[in-house]
Amino acid sequence: MLRMPKGLHHRLATLAKSEGVSLNQYLLFLLSSATGKSALH
Repeated sequence: MLRMPKGLHHRLATLAKSEGVSLNQYLLFLLSSATGKSALH
């Protein structure tokens, strides 16, 4: 579980929705991209 401010959660959830994925999938993508790792491994 990751705790974050409500405003940040709302912005990220909106971005995830615009990409057609869940918030969890979107966060996994962002974290994987930031670390240079594939989200699939």
